Amino acid sequence: LPGQLFRISLTCAATGGPVDPASLVLDPNLRDLLEPFKDALGARISQAPNVQTFTSELAEVVRRACHSGHVHKRHRPVSAQFYELLLKELQSIGWSRLISVDAGARRVTMSGTDSSGRTHELSVQMPEDYPASPPVCFADLPLPFTPRAMGFGRPFAPTKASEAQPGDWSLVSIVHQWEDQLAAYQELWRHLDDLDSHAWIIEPDTSNQRPPRQAAYRRVAIAPYASLFLELDPRQPAVIPSNIRFMGKEDVLAPLRDRFNRKLHEWRQDALLRQNLEELLGMVLPSPSLLGAEAEGFVSECAICYCARLAPTGSSSSDPASSEPNAASMPEIICANSRCNRSYHRTCLIEWLKGLPAATRTFDTLFGYCPYCQTPISVKLGGSGR
Repeated sequence: LPGQLFRISLTCAATGGPVDPASLVLDPNLRDLLEPFKDALGARISQAPNVQTFTSELAEVVRRACHSGHVHKRHRPVSAQFYELLLKELQSIGWSRLISVDAGARRVTMSGTDSSGRTHELSVQMPEDYPASPPVCFADLPLPFTPRAMGFGRPFAPTKASEAQPGDWSLVSIVHQWEDQLAAYQELWRHLDDLDSHAWIIEPDTSNQRPPRQAAYRRVAIAPYASLFLELDPRQPAVIPSNIRFMGKEDVLAPLRDRFNRKLHEWRQDALLRQNLEELLGMVLPSPSLLGAEAEGFVSECAICYCARLAPTGSSSSDPASSEPNAASMPEIICANSRCNRSYHRTCLIEWLKGLPAATRTFDTLFGYCPYCQTPISVKLGGSGR
């Protein structure tokens, strides 16, 4: 093309024969240019009888791409003004808070400490036209962090987000807004940290580290083969949780659930979550440190897959800290036979029962028999089983 030279590589099945689509290798710049036209290009490759026809077709597609005004921005060089701006903003934020900067200087990760001494991290992915376009932020918070554009013309003056003025995006103002969010979740984390310190937490996984800060839910062991799942309102953590579920053996759960429901009106918003649970259940919540050798039955592996923790499925996030409530990742269905007491993941038991000719289904529930003792057992297809 006039003023542009692109290199391609391809092979043919035979001299003068059709092009092998799998062999086509394009110059990176050409590949980026043709990205919106890849379906049309693929169709033309498959229809071209020989190399000459294909190259003519390719040239036509390239002309269309250039005429459309499509410009791929991935290879745009970083300007000196961007580096100067980034250095000024990082200096204002504080070099001691900088954790990392990627090779392209587009993703910056910083640390922060809240009023209770907890350490947090914020990652900011800046677009190529920053500060005109909004960056993408990754923060371990219970609710999505969506900062606002705040006076880029005065990026270093405000000491709080509320003091900034509307305008372009500023890394400094984003950090201020993030710190405001950290302050807003102090009460939630106070309740959850206390519960984590005194109770046996089944979910989220605490085997290697503390639960992610964005997780406003807990599944707590309350007795052998019995647990309680609850999810707090991040903005009002002291109120009665709207999502409360008892999970496990019905003969163990029944008296605990009955007492809990009878005394639910005594819930105190001035008390910690753990204190309310212990008062309503009439017990001190069990913990690994207190149980010691008596911990049998509190955490067990699935008798079908032989794993205690089943990896969550269907979740995807670009943020590594991302975590969604998934109380079903631990065995939650327990055989009613006290001599058996084997535990099963709901998904494992569903697949097992689906393969049994004697299993039956009524609405959203599968009925069958325990794989080990043949005691009747059932599981809901869309929720908790028993």
